[in-house]
Amino acid sequence: DAAMELALARGAEGRMALRAVSRALLFGGEDARVYDLVLRHLQATGDEGSRRDADGLVGDAARHADDLARDGDEAGARAALARALKFAVDAGLDGRAAAKVQRKVGRSHQLAGRWAEAKQAYQDALTRRPAEDRYRSVLQGDLALAALEVRGTLDLLPKEGRGNVEEAEALLAQAEGGGEGESYNAIYTLGVLAYERGDFSRAAERFREADRLMRETRAKARIVHA
Repeated sequence: DAAMELALARGAEGRMALRAVSRALLFGGEDARVYDLVLRHLQATGDEGSRRDADGLVGDAARHADDLARDGDEAGARAALARALKFAVDAGLDGRAAAKVQRKVGRSHQLAGRWAEAKQAYQDALTRRPAEDRYRSVLQGDLALAALEVRGTLDLLPKEGRGNVEEAEALLAQAEGGGEGESYNAIYTLGVLAYERGDFSRAAERFREADRLMRETRAKARIVHA
């Protein structure tokens, strides 16, 4: 309406007006409308507070896509993620916002067993992050699991004659960033691959390290190993 149009041209007023309606519109299925409003506001004002809010909106969009997927609307979830990704790019948000959406896209393909599509989405996400960004380790771990053609670490049971092991290990070696860059899923996966080779000492070392990281990051589940 006229009041919203007036607010969009102003920094603080537009920011507050958008905060009042954005989540309701997004979760009400009108994400395209709220993206248009936010983009127009950013183009008119360049307001940094609104740009930070836009980053949060992308996170909300990813959660909304999760809701759609849980309700069985996978096509709707993929379409919502595609719109969120375009919005993140058009709004000039930090590349991590777009990378997180790309990761959601990859995850949806991975859960459905579409390995090539999952790998492509993770690779696209990696191109959006600089080499020193610790988020890359998470993406490399995801990519390695897709290369091994498993849906996640809970599906990664010892298996003879597993394919694509060298590709996965190369990716996982890159994921071992140390400190905050470490990925416990990546380290656990390396442990399973070592176990499959019969390198039980190395496997046990990896499992202990993955368990330590899980404890430190308060993961919801812990690896239980003997």
